[in-house]
Amino acid sequence: MAGLFDQPTGIAGGYHIYCADKGDYYTINDDLPQYPASSTV
Repeated sequence: MAGLFDQPTGIAGGYHIYCADKGDYYTINDDLPQYPASSTV
């Protein structure tokens, strides 16, 4: 898991998956692609 590293890693997200199942109280405010289930990548 990326949270285990003490120093910056340069890891960046590529897309969001399972957006159809997120709670309505969550807002995704970036420009990454969003997929309702698993990605098509």
